[in-house]
Amino acid sequence: MNSRLSTLFSLVCKTKKRYPISELAKLCNVSNRTIYNDLKKMNSFLHALEQNEVVIEKGEVFSPKEVSISFDHFLLMDPDLIETNPTYSLATEID
Repeated sequence: MNSRLSTLFSLVCKTKKRYPISELAKLCNVSNRTIYNDLKKMNSFLHALEQNEVVIEKGEVFSPKEVSISFDHFLLMDPDLIETNPTYSLATEID
């Protein structure tokens, strides 16, 4: 899940583009429901970090404002994200 959540974070939180949930599901090779669950988890992290949450409406997701933090902040909040993908290091930055 770590690499999937990282992908969703970089696509949705670092751009102002609207993404269809179905497009993200195909990109990540998972179901729409899995993407919705990942976005829910991402929003809980964003909320805890006092960042704007992503908006999910009419089968699409977007960030109303670019998030100013890196994915590393998520890793610090949930060490299980590192364990699910040990190739990801805290030194990695999302552009």
